[in-house]
Amino acid sequence: ASTKPAQLDPFNFSAAPRSPACLSASCVAHHQNRDLWRVTMAPKPANTAFKQQRLRACQPILTPIPVICTFVVLTVVCIPLGAVLLDASNNVQQYTTDYTDCADVGEPCLVNIDVKKDMKGPVYLYYRMSNFYQNHRRYVNSKSDDQLSGDPITKVSSLGSCDPLITYTGNDDDNAILNPCGLIANSTFSDDFLNMTNSNGTEIVWTQDKVAWQSDLDKKFANPPEGSVPNQSINYTNPTFVVWMRVAGLPTFRKLHRIIHQDLPADTYTIRLIYDYDVDEWGGSKKVILSTVSWAGGQNSFLGILYIVIGSISFCIAIVFFLKHKLRPRKLGDLKLIDWMDAE
Repeated sequence: ASTKPAQLDPFNFSAAPRSPACLSASCVAHHQNRDLWRVTMAPKPANTAFKQQRLRACQPILTPIPVICTFVVLTVVCIPLGAVLLDASNNVQQYTTDYTDCADVGEPCLVNIDVKKDMKGPVYLYYRMSNFYQNHRRYVNSKSDDQLSGDPITKVSSLGSCDPLITYTGNDDDNAILNPCGLIANSTFSDDFLNMTNSNGTEIVWTQDKVAWQSDLDKKFANPPEGSVPNQSINYTNPTFVVWMRVAGLPTFRKLHRIIHQDLPADTYTIRLIYDYDVDEWGGSKKVILSTVSWAGGQNSFLGILYIVIGSISFCIAIVFFLKHKLRPRKLGDLKLIDWMDAE
């Protein structure tokens, strides 16, 4: 007949297994005292509700009615919110013109934009680029925050973060440091937007003010003291430069370039610029965009559609659960549904 191993009482120290050599009374007493110390004197968690796991907790039972109500509430919240966001996006007016092949590098270019409906100011002018991977790891890291904040750095050894564009000679010559250095700063968008006119030749006034974040201009970008560094090729506080230095997360992106603080009637507008930024060698494209904004931002229907889809799915799940609960209800706590109970 099989025998089960004896169960030891953890507090019965006389029953604890001992070495066969430990037969004397003093040895047994020593082991008992040691075990007793482990139980009574060993460090214990403090007698608090947190360490003794006595905190009050909410453990709701997911019965059908609360679950159905949760999905209904989710539906009521998501669908109207998605509709509001979608309506705000649809009310944004946006007109785009591609000018990738407008002219040769260095030549003037005329870009026409047909505005079909009146645009209420302010109107924002963006340039849009594609197939430009500003999110590449080496590109993102290639800059010097100290240099851009106005520190007059004159040693190549202090500009290691700008690799591979630290000097214009390619060697460690302290007299040939690029100001600014790095891949981001030395690939700045350089098309020169000169002016914008309507079909009658009247010039539209635009500005660079408020194009860049004020926090960037106040804390991150400043020119070094005059004459402290050689070869400074750009004004570090130029708003369009500051905007470019905030790298995009996707290969197709747009960046704010000008703001027009007036209404634009429906018309054909002409932007005159100098085509200086070549994108043909890496298969990119360039577009100019005129757009208004709403309280929810620019024209982007993704968030509104997402909320509507989530609300619709929640509604369908609520209907399915409700029909299941009404047509084939299940008794809560029914022990017959437990398999191992049937086996016994």
